[in-house]
Amino acid sequence: MNVSSSLEQNVRLLDKVKAGIHWGSFITTTVFSYMVVTIVHRTPRLRNKLHYVLLCQHCFCISGFNVTGALLHTMLSLHMAMPRIVCWLLFGSQVALARGLMLTLTLMALNICLCVCWPLRYREIVHTVKNKAIMGAWLLALLSPVVFTGMACAEAQEGYLTELDPACHTPMEGWASLLSAAVLLGLLTLLIMLSYVLIYKEGRRVGHFSDANSRGCRTILIHGLQISLHILPGMLIIARLRLGLVGALVVFVVFSLAQSVSPVVYGLRCQEIRTQLPRLCCSEPLEGDEAQASGPTPSIARCLLWLAALPLSLFALLSCFCPTPFPLVGGLCDAAGPSDRQPSTAQRTAPADNHRPGGKR
Repeated sequence: MNVSSSLEQNVRLLDKVKAGIHWGSFITTTVFSYMVVTIVHRTPRLRNKLHYVLLCQHCFCISGFNVTGALLHTMLSLHMAMPRIVCWLLFGSQVALARGLMLTLTLMALNICLCVCWPLRYREIVHTVKNKAIMGAWLLALLSPVVFTGMACAEAQEGYLTELDPACHTPMEGWASLLSAAVLLGLLTLLIMLSYVLIYKEGRRVGHFSDANSRGCRTILIHGLQISLHILPGMLIIARLRLGLVGALVVFVVFSLAQSVSPVVYGLRCQEIRTQLPRLCCSEPLEGDEAQASGPTPSIARCLLWLAALPLSLFALLSCFCPTPFPLVGGLCDAAGPSDRQPSTAQRTAPADNHRPGGKR
């Protein structure tokens, strides 16, 4: 009983800490992301560059990942029993946004590599593959969550999807899903490393002691550190290692910190955005505002605003499904997070249902 009580306390603490970090990261990254997206949209010469288009999508993925994680862990920390379909959609959306985050980072690295190593053919290549690459990246990000969640929904019995699930099991916890995530993360990591190695070699060939090349090497080091702090904890999370409470907290904090600084590392460090930032903060007209004064609000900025209103909307939706606002449960899990939760004592005494999708792990 003492061990069980200790595990339950660790689970509650872990969920509360994760929820708090996700909410803080969501607020911080949304503010920075809105600044970056607004500057890019209101500056025509930035809006037409592929790097800044990918940067805006990257910022959207960061904010979306944090808000879905904040909602999920908040409801788990409050012991709110969610309908299974809500839990599946939340976790699937978070997985898709996490993959979109890494895919946009990879496309940005490949874009810089093309610009530096093949400057004469850069415009031709980008004009040919830009739209196809962006569409393919989003399809790849959505592929695994849609396939595994769709298969689970197809196999579910009538009424199973709307039943309350305090343990929050999802179809994305199987070995096939984890293996596909590990393979994709490894492939994207190799592409990013290859891109930066080619950029560094081209810089050495052009001139190692030039001022511009020194700044480029410093940028590569900063980007490499940020990406490594994002990838290594991600690998540990995918591997489902039992690290204990302290280890799980350290991995999650490092992972969240690496994501939170992305808008600064890839956006606000850019000179073209940094020069426009004081005007935006002082509510002064930006470059190109005269031509865009009556233009529409950028679509990604509108999405960021919708993300800010998403928590209240989802809680209102859950109130329609849950008979009581905050049903208490005694779920247990290890320090890896909500995906490894075990049923409570009352649930373990219930007869097993071997026909439930994702029921056996």
